[in-house]
Amino acid sequence: MTNVIKLYIKGMVCERCIAVIKAELRSIGLVPEKIELGEITLISAAARVDMQLIDSKLRSLGFGMLQDRKQAVVNEVRALVEEVYSGDYDFPSHFRREPRPAMGSAHAAFPSR
Repeated sequence: MTNVIKLYIKGMVCERCIAVIKAELRSIGLVPEKIELGEITLISAAARVDMQLIDSKLRSLGFGMLQDRKQAVVNEVRALVEEVYSGDYDFPSHFRREPRPAMGSAHAAFPSR
């Protein structure tokens, strides 16, 4: 399975920028499918691409990686899900409710008055 990844780059203003970024991506084993000013399309066979490594390499060259809104929301949701399922997350009290009685108990069928 191949992944198509679009990166949006801040600071790409000329052909030299494209050449420098292309060389840097190749140095970490990524071959861009298409590079234009401000946008890179990568195709990767890897299950996951290390976006932090790419960002750090680009920053060291004076560029910045931008995220489109959809990807930013996906990243925020992913981080929240990871936090909740880590076992360390404590839900606020308004999310908690009293446990309901079991269906087999007499109290469940006939609430007290």
